[in-house]
Amino acid sequence: MSRSRQRLGQLLEETFDRYRIGPRGRLQHSRRLGNLLVRLYDEDPERAIRKHVVPFVERERELLQRIYDSHSQVPLALCLDEYEGLALLERLSTDPERVYAEWHLDPEELENLANLAGVSVRRPWGLSPSVFQA
Repeated sequence: MSRSRQRLGQLLEETFDRYRIGPRGRLQHSRRLGNLLVRLYDEDPERAIRKHVVPFVERERELLQRIYDSHSQVPLALCLDEYEGLALLERLSTDPERVYAEWHLDPEELENLANLAGVSVRRPWGLSPSVFQA
């Protein structure tokens, strides 16, 4: 898992550079989110980025830019300081039930990120219209 996590992190960093999403000054890699994402994608990191993250970024680039710009002014969710936060936003917008099932970290952090993604965090994990799919 370590090799996949590291490769996923490298690819997410390259995606940030390529699409210039938000200021990079604060970004770092997260082992905890990387391990979670390897389980959530359950596929080769290159394929996960190409099949899921890149189309998501291309489709939601303006909104992502606003989220990261706002976060640089007032922190919205700690995982946005990590490259892996981008992929977590993608997973929340496309497979929120699985994210909730696999999430064993700070519930408030997930709630903050889910609110940004327009995903309801009330149990049972009902979905509201996603701002990413509007």
